[in-house]
Amino acid sequence: MTHLEQKILNCYTKAMKGILQAIRNDYDSSTHSFRYAGEAMMKALIYKQYGESDGHKIIKGMLDSGRQPTGTVRNLSYFELLNIVKSLTLVSRDITDILEKVSLLANSHGSHDPNGRALSETEKEENLEQAIGYCEKITDAMYAAVGKTKPAELTKAYRERIVDESLMNRLNSED
Repeated sequence: MTHLEQKILNCYTKAMKGILQAIRNDYDSSTHSFRYAGEAMMKALIYKQYGESDGHKIIKGMLDSGRQPTGTVRNLSYFELLNIVKSLTLVSRDITDILEKVSLLANSHGSHDPNGRALSETEKEENLEQAIGYCEKITDAMYAAVGKTKPAELTKAYRERIVDESLMNRLNSED
């Protein structure tokens, strides 16, 4: 499996896992899974743009987005990946804005707002529905950018909030 294919699978798996966690009302885990889906999506776009070898070196921090050596080896942060993706023409500004919002939802400590105030159940449900919508837009953009068809079970999970547990078990064993 190529790095690109692995990141597409990671995005799919994390999105499905996030939807399953949302169905179970696990707000914190769900928003984090959607953030990981966003991260996998950004890495897939970098592999698509730069190829397997240079994409891997960019994600590992060995090359900058101009393919120049950095002299270091480290995994790029979510926002460093986002800055690279913003410079690409593979997705719209709306999608990069959504990637920022997904990270903020996950990093707000889930059940609290940025000021530390505990969210009500209604606020959590609203944020979770918003996060699911964001993740759907992220996965749609990724599949379009890499020229692949979004799997039917992912569409069904987004639309009907149904996730096959046996499929999740199989995906988790590959993760």
